[in-house]
Amino acid sequence: MEGSKEIDLKNTELLHNLSREKYNFLMDNIDKLDQKFTTLFSVDAVIISITISLNITRQTALFFVGLTLILVALIVAVIGYIPKTLHDIAIDKFWNENYSKDYKTTIESITSHIVEAYTRNRKVQDRKSERVNLAFIFSLAGIIIIVLSHIIMC
Repeated sequence: MEGSKEIDLKNTELLHNLSREKYNFLMDNIDKLDQKFTTLFSVDAVIISITISLNITRQTALFFVGLTLILVALIVAVIGYIPKTLHDIAIDKFWNENYSKDYKTTIESITSHIVEAYTRNRKVQDRKSERVNLAFIFSLAGIIIIVLSHIIMC
């Protein structure tokens, strides 16, 4: 009987450690996506500044299509970067609820909350990933079209 309790506790600890690692990895990914949004926003702003400084009155419709795509990318990047509510693990809550409980019960409780927070935050990450990809596609298409419009004008 004692051996099965030890195995059960080891499984619980393993699941807890894996859950915590996945949660931390997810939070790092969300931070990296925010950095990509910042980079895309900066690059798009510079491109818009440069293209506007060109003689806009002599540009083709193709140029304005490219500029519009970059503006759309800029808007998508801003929308994607706007902070979303991330779910965190409330340590103070676990302290109060599990202070007098045994180790295994405490780990199981914390692990279930980590998994719940991970599941909710994964949805936030998925939306951010879609938006960063969309912003990148609009930026790239806009740059290509602007370059093509200058090649056609020459």
